[in-house]
Amino acid sequence: MLNLSDRLYRCCTGPELLGAVRWFRHHKCHYNNDTLPLPPVRTALSSLCVRCNLDAVAADGNMKNEEMLCPFCLAVSKEARQVQRQIRHFFCILGRTKHMPWNLRQSSPVPAYKEIIQLEKEYFLFMLERHDLGPWLSELLLEHGEEYQAVLTLFPTTGKTYPSMGDSLRLARHYTARIPLPVSGVSICLYAHSRHILRSPESEVALNSPLEEFLQYINMAVQFRRYIHPGDQEELQYILLEDRENLRFHYGRLLSRLQPEAREMLETWAVRQWTKEQVSHFFSMLPFARFSAP
Repeated sequence: MLNLSDRLYRCCTGPELLGAVRWFRHHKCHYNNDTLPLPPVRTALSSLCVRCNLDAVAADGNMKNEEMLCPFCLAVSKEARQVQRQIRHFFCILGRTKHMPWNLRQSSPVPAYKEIIQLEKEYFLFMLERHDLGPWLSELLLEHGEEYQAVLTLFPTTGKTYPSMGDSLRLARHYTARIPLPVSGVSICLYAHSRHILRSPESEVALNSPLEEFLQYINMAVQFRRYIHPGDQEELQYILLEDRENLRFHYGRLLSRLQPEAREMLETWAVRQWTKEQVSHFFSMLPFARFSAP
């Protein structure tokens, strides 16, 4: 019988994974097999589910292909259709820690997120909208303190592409297990695109930093998006990464077009002195920054 992790590894798309997590949360399933509902009994006359090819078709299924599903796959498919548009802005967090976040504790005074679930003894999966990543990490730091030990691997949701959502989750689980828990603090590894997780983890990580530095980048990105137009953001990124030979000229020309608040912000940050690694780290944080008008 498949356990909770095996069920999640078989999800092909982001909507399916989110639907499965919500189904497990609704049924209060534990990562052990003891709390998982038993599938229908397979007989010589029963048809196999066209999605998992393991369990028998639900009793209310008919001969239509999309409904030749076992009870679990049928429920996941219904949930996936409801979150089809919502999932586009979601990111996955695979965490490894010896002490689960407050969201997984029933006695927590903080309202628990619905899209968080414990995979194994030391692993949990959290799916949330990318703009909510900064507030959640701030709550994590506030609730558990700076001594909280954890490794968080972040990767985006996918559609019907390769790798599948289950493959990305399985590889993230493998990479997270290779990273030692920090003595104190939270270490974060960010994969900006799903295909990056297929390659060498050391070369494709968009950002590998402590939690405090990660939050600092997100807060800076919020201010950056507030005061600088998207076209100017792209131009600044190109100047700092690709055209450093003419940096002084093009950077000065860009500053002359910006508002006083934006010029003061960039000069305070001293972006001209940033290394290419710092520039890449900063611009990889822009998708997680919520836009707010000045």
